[in-house]
Amino acid sequence: MYQGKYLANAKTGKAPRTSNTPKPPKQKKRITAGTVIFYTLYFLGILACVLGIRYGMGLLEDWLIRFEASQPDTKSQEIFQEIFADPDWAALYDRCGLEGTEFEGKEAYVRYMENKVGDAELTCSMTSAGLSGGQKYIVRLGEEKLGTFTIQNTVTGELEIPDWQLENIELLNYPRVQNVTVVTQPGRTVTVNGVPLDERYVVKTVSSLVESYLPEGIHGPSSATLYADGFLVAPEVLVIDAEGNLVEMTYDAATCTYSESAQEQTFSEIPEAEKNALIEATHAYSKALIGANKSAWKKLFVKDTEIYNNINGLVANDSFFKGYTSFGFTDAVVSEYCRYTDDFFSAKIQLTLNTYRADGSVKPFEVDSTIFMTLSKGTWLVQNITNVNVHETTTLVRMTWMQDGQILSSGMVDASDDILMPPAVTAPEGKEFLGWFKETMDANGDTTLSLIFAPTDSGNISLPSDYTLEPMVLQARFQEKGE
Repeated sequence: MYQGKYLANAKTGKAPRTSNTPKPPKQKKRITAGTVIFYTLYFLGILACVLGIRYGMGLLEDWLIRFEASQPDTKSQEIFQEIFADPDWAALYDRCGLEGTEFEGKEAYVRYMENKVGDAELTCSMTSAGLSGGQKYIVRLGEEKLGTFTIQNTVTGELEIPDWQLENIELLNYPRVQNVTVVTQPGRTVTVNGVPLDERYVVKTVSSLVESYLPEGIHGPSSATLYADGFLVAPEVLVIDAEGNLVEMTYDAATCTYSESAQEQTFSEIPEAEKNALIEATHAYSKALIGANKSAWKKLFVKDTEIYNNINGLVANDSFFKGYTSFGFTDAVVSEYCRYTDDFFSAKIQLTLNTYRADGSVKPFEVDSTIFMTLSKGTWLVQNITNVNVHETTTLVRMTWMQDGQILSSGMVDASDDILMPPAVTAPEGKEFLGWFKETMDANGDTTLSLIFAPTDSGNISLPSDYTLEPMVLQARFQEKGE
């Protein structure tokens, strides 16, 4: 009989197991302190790696963001959006150190740029910055260049992330092509953007001799034309009279001209009372000069005037014509009646005083005078008498002569002159004088030179009889000899 199990159990001292004998319970494996420490450190290590990777990825992302932001194209767009997306032209004016003129400053520049740009979107593109090491960008309105800005890397280390910063901004100086002309009366004060224009800006005057025969405060037809240029935008113009009142002006946009209502020399039919007073006074002083009546004329003249004293001296010296037996006047012709105020007028009178000698001969005395009369206590009295054409006008225009941007001379000349005497010019070495040129500028600021007066041997310029001078600024121009 097989006894292997039993013998084995006998050797071990354990009872043999049978199918009916229950298995003894398994004993649990005991967790040691070393195991706990190991797994604690293991999981902490994993967590540290995860956190380290996440932190490193964050650092890398930040670095990539900074690196991308440090690129010149990115920085330029950032600067462009900050400054030019919605430009503050007043701040840019100050920042770029732009300068105005005597008449225009920051406000005019801002108005010009706002009108020019409006709501249009500006753009920028990179251009060459030369040897500066920076990056330069052009700011444009459509195809038109408005200005530039330059950025520069402020970091010098090769391994450091670049730091591009705005270095400078430049705005274009636009051509100042706007001008203004003011036609007003002499004695007015003209201000342009609040700045009074002095005599340098008077380019044309029209006056008549009658002005010197009129009492103070009464003016004949006359005008003064003032001109100023070099504006970005149309300026504000005010005209003020001697009492400080604003003068109403009309504006012609096509010629940029402000005009006061023109004074015109108008003649009308003389009223009967004034005509009779004029003829009576003429007869009276004419008779006094031939000794026919030495005192009647005095009551028809304003006393202590120059004409009164002159006639009184001639009559007192008994120095006029004598030796006649009778005299008579032809019919008077009265013309050029001009009423200045309710109590002052002038008129031209023409008649002949014929004196008859005993031998039958006739000595005529022609009267062809303009007489000024004033109303005094209901009676018209002679204020002045002249034989000149007082209504003839004289036009003076300003001629300015320049060389190399410097004014050689500037002054008013009679527009009807037939000879001009420009200042002498000396041609630079190796060059010859081409003549006097006029410069004109179009709306884009492009200039054109036109020859007005060619050189002459004497230096003086002869003008055709039908030539009328206009105000001009003329520049002496030269060229290389032999060209």
